[in-house]
Amino acid sequence: MLTVPAHKNLWSYFDEASGHCRRYSREQLESTLVECGFRVEFMTEFMMALCPILWLARRLTAWMRKPDSAPADSLPDLWVVPVLNQLLLPLL
Repeated sequence: MLTVPAHKNLWSYFDEASGHCRRYSREQLESTLVECGFRVEFMTEFMMALCPILWLARRLTAWMRKPDSAPADSLPDLWVVPVLNQLLLPLL
């Protein structure tokens, strides 16, 4: 089993703070795995239902954030909000 960040258009400071190097398209990930000798049996985007919410949140945060204004770990979408997690869980 493998999980990787998807959709290059979602790249943000969050990825940098999380130590990500890239975001993959479905086709790019599958071809990379096959080239490395793996066989892909099943592939899905398990958090796809949250994609529109995440895209909007990242765009709004980037728009409101001034460059170099705050360390990445102090930004809102790096905070864990248990109530919000429970509300979004059924979407997954």
